[in-house]
Amino acid sequence: MSYADYSQKAEDHQCFLILVRHVGNHLKSSAFNKIYDRISNVQNVTLKQQQRTIYMRYKRSYPLTNNDWGDFQAHRKVLGLICVGKCQSEADVEELYMSYHDTKNEYASSLLNSRLLLLGVDRNLASTNDSSHVNGLENASSHQECSPLNTNTTDNDNTDNESKEVDPHPPKPRALSHVDGQEKISVSRTSSSASTSSTGSIKDRTHVWFYRGVEDCEDLESRVRELTLSLFWVLESKRVDRSFEKKLVLMCAPFEKKDLMGVDTETRNYRRKCQGRFRKHLGDLCLLSGVPGEALLHYHTALETLKSANDWLWLAAAYEGLCSSSVIITYPQKQETGLRRNLSLSVKRGSNMIEKGSHPKSESLPYNGLDGVNRKNCLPADDIIERYKEAIVNYSKFKEAGIVEMEASIKATRVLITQKKYVQASDFLQNVVYINLDLSDEEKVQRYNTLSSLYKQVGFHRKSAFFKRVAAMQCVGPSNPKPAWITCYHLLLQALEGYRILLDPKEFPSGHNEGWPSLQLRVLHELTYSARRMGNPALAVRNLSFVLHTMHEHLSPTEKIDISNTLETYTAKCEGTPHPMAIENGPILPPVALTHLPEIKSFKLLELSYSMRPMRKGAKLSHNMRREASPFIYSPIVPNKVPKFANTQDFKWVEGDICEINIVVFNPMPYELKVSNIGLLTAGGVEFESHPANLTLPPDGSGPHLVKILGTPKNVGHLDVAGYTTHVLGVKSICKLKDIPHLKDTVKSVEVVPALPMLQVSTTVPRSRSLSNLFDSAIHSPNPSAIFKIYDGESHECQVTLSNMGKVPVTHINVYLDSNLDPDVQSQLFVWNMDNLTSQLPLQPAASACFTLYMFGVGDFIESEVTFDDCLHSQLDTTSHGRSLKGGPNTVPNILQKSMSDMFPLNASHNSAPSVLVEALLKFEYSGHHGLDMEWYRQCVVPLNLEILSSVVFNKWSITPGDSQNQCYINLETLNKTNHPMEVELRGMNTIILEEFASARVCIQMDRQDLPDIEISMDSDISSSQTVSPISKKISDYVDVSWKIPTMDKKGKASLEKLLWLPYHAGLFKVSPVYWGMLRVYDFKLEFTCENSPCELYI
Repeated sequence: MSYADYSQKAEDHQCFLILVRHVGNHLKSSAFNKIYDRISNVQNVTLKQQQRTIYMRYKRSYPLTNNDWGDFQAHRKVLGLICVGKCQSEADVEELYMSYHDTKNEYASSLLNSRLLLLGVDRNLASTNDSSHVNGLENASSHQECSPLNTNTTDNDNTDNESKEVDPHPPKPRALSHVDGQEKISVSRTSSSASTSSTGSIKDRTHVWFYRGVEDCEDLESRVRELTLSLFWVLESKRVDRSFEKKLVLMCAPFEKKDLMGVDTETRNYRRKCQGRFRKHLGDLCLLSGVPGEALLHYHTALETLKSANDWLWLAAAYEGLCSSSVIITYPQKQETGLRRNLSLSVKRGSNMIEKGSHPKSESLPYNGLDGVNRKNCLPADDIIERYKEAIVNYSKFKEAGIVEMEASIKATRVLITQKKYVQASDFLQNVVYINLDLSDEEKVQRYNTLSSLYKQVGFHRKSAFFKRVAAMQCVGPSNPKPAWITCYHLLLQALEGYRILLDPKEFPSGHNEGWPSLQLRVLHELTYSARRMGNPALAVRNLSFVLHTMHEHLSPTEKIDISNTLETYTAKCEGTPHPMAIENGPILPPVALTHLPEIKSFKLLELSYSMRPMRKGAKLSHNMRREASPFIYSPIVPNKVPKFANTQDFKWVEGDICEINIVVFNPMPYELKVSNIGLLTAGGVEFESHPANLTLPPDGSGPHLVKILGTPKNVGHLDVAGYTTHVLGVKSICKLKDIPHLKDTVKSVEVVPALPMLQVSTTVPRSRSLSNLFDSAIHSPNPSAIFKIYDGESHECQVTLSNMGKVPVTHINVYLDSNLDPDVQSQLFVWNMDNLTSQLPLQPAASACFTLYMFGVGDFIESEVTFDDCLHSQLDTTSHGRSLKGGPNTVPNILQKSMSDMFPLNASHNSAPSVLVEALLKFEYSGHHGLDMEWYRQCVVPLNLEILSSVVFNKWSITPGDSQNQCYINLETLNKTNHPMEVELRGMNTIILEEFASARVCIQMDRQDLPDIEISMDSDISSSQTVSPISKKISDYVDVSWKIPTMDKKGKASLEKLLWLPYHAGLFKVSPVYWGMLRVYDFKLEFTCENSPCELYI
């Protein structure tokens, strides 16, 4: 036997071998495959009356040399033939019929029955067929046509029997007619002179099946069953007849026939051989006929006879037949009817179907001769394997039986797999490896492929992968004139699993080794080379990218450089794509994302800058802080449901504005890595325009390097950032965050709000860049603040310009100030006209609006270190009438000790004027368009640092009586607190020039004023005095103090409203309630005025 059948199993000994052959040139392979699949679905036929089940197996081709071994083992004979072809003309019918006839002649020595299936023929025109074909071969007429073979000859009589079925002079085919565009066969009507030919044609039509097309074969399965029944009845008749034969002829294997010359046929040993081989052959026929119980008896008898005759070859065949019968009985197959279902729904082979309580009922399980008596002759499970070993040992004695020995080892392996004895199964497979056969390259590939499949079934995955790899290398061996690189690639793909190489990079283990990295690298290189040689550069690029991505930890620096250079060479011809790749007749390879080139350490979405950040009044909690409403403060029940937006950022992005993502990367390669087109991978309902970035990373793990990726959302909604895209070494990669293990978030989500206007604010004063007390210092640059200086009493105008740099008009704006001042003081320090700004709305894109901000140097103009004692002593020094005040410092209220440091933070140094630092934020809240409708706005801040310097102060002051009763003197000691000369001008006086830190005393005459009546007492508290404010107010209104610094071109006014006065001063400042006047009268009458009422006093 020259060709091995690697699909052989023990159950094949009971199967009819039916050859299904493709004839003609008009039938496509796909159509033939459909017909073959439907035919092969019919795997068994049950004879209820006979209580038997007949099994079939089908082959597309079968060598004649293998068919010659049918006498040695009956299941190797081709018993049935089905030729399938398609005709398009009358000549095609003749050609197909001749091909069918030639095929019958080739296998005439073993054929029992055959059929020709013609497509493209109308069955209605062939309805004149005999009713025997329609009713089936179980009828009497069919049984007569398939009568038993003659029993007076040996197996060679099959030729004579088949001559009754196969006409050596086939009739001419019937003519074709075309109806409605369909090709049909019409029965030729000849004259009476051709009646013989017509009769032969009608007779032969019982062997032809007519169908219009592949989809028109409704009764194909039933006809196949009818053909199988015909084969059974012929074979059963032959078995019965052969069992009564008395004259036995020595049956031989093909290579034994040359040794029959000169053999003495009268010896006892010869007769034992004839009898033993005959019994063994009857056992084969019993298996085919569905009675394995009877086959056991024949095999046992044959074993005893063949042992005594030392007929080792046929003894091995008898052992193998005995084992097959025992396997069939011990591990019965599940009977299948109709189309085969999913194998997961079928009964697993090897399950103990004959245990008590587990055997199906007799109505559903075919009899197959399995009665209680016959089962006693069945071999136990362990004995089956021992008999297989004996058979293989006997086969090994004959070089010509090498293929039979190999097939027996494969059968024994499959039996052991059924018994779950995997170690013993590996021993039989090892024997298959050691069998030396002269095989072609194609047969070697099939042999190694079968070994790989069987090793995989026994759980030896690495050895399975080894033989799969050997089979792949055999496809492209140096002795092969036509290397099959496609087959080699597919075999290598199947070997990857055994080497722990997963095709999906996401499932490939990282951080720990599974398998041997050096061996895995070798296999992957072979896979890449095969892809290139098969003419698929895209596949080679994908495989090499897979090597660089998954095995970079096991590569040396030199190997990394070599593989990268090779990859760049491949991608120069065919760029790597980030999409799955489908292989013809193979798996779909998932894309390879080069997430390690470069290696990502962090991935962060950035919030917009403060001026660009959208805000909302009464904003809700972020998604990360949301909790379901519950009446309980604490609940031990933790909800398992993860929020839909669990990774949503606590900030918002704005439609149409450029957003930023920061990525920290490292370069793990020993060469300079160039990465281009770094963009964002987004999902959700928001359209996102990414602005790619390019970078070049230094070699040898340098880093970290910060990469900024920019993008613009185009509409409103929920945006999911799922990863990023790169272009490295000519390979485009879609890198998802979920594929990077050390990144916690698989998706980063952010909400996009409607488009908002964008204002740019400019002022005529230097702007501050850092405000640590009023604002988050992280938002601004840590550079020193620009400080604008202003003196007490000075005023300054600041021009503020608002420019709309966005694409949305500003329809609403609000301006307010935030500072560290008291609100009353703040309102005096900063002043602006809001109506002037709102009148310029709406502010269209690229338009500007202006308004004026007024700043005033507000101060109390009192020396910070002056106390009321100083005022008291100065009062005593300046009293011109010698009046004195009783009391001491203890009578002075504590409130007089206050100074400007209680309201402003003071900065003072030696020989320098004290200053007041004011930190203020000029804030603009603005919105427009749809953002305003949804209550979104933006805030723009202008930081201002104002340093208020002291200009002129009053460190001593008092009130003294004037030259007349209705006048008084305001005494002021004026001090220049600046570093520059100053000109001070008071009402009614010449200009006073004060040098830096110089003082001058001035006296101002002023009429007394009407004040509310108060009780003049030194013990009265100043805080309860109602005359302090009126005095200061009237003095400030009367005395107009202005100052000027010529060297700095600065000027301003000083106010006396903050001077502190005692009730005593009020008595001097207030118009006296009593007016004294002297008159010369004779009657000594004294007139005076009391409380504005005339009074008279007579003496």
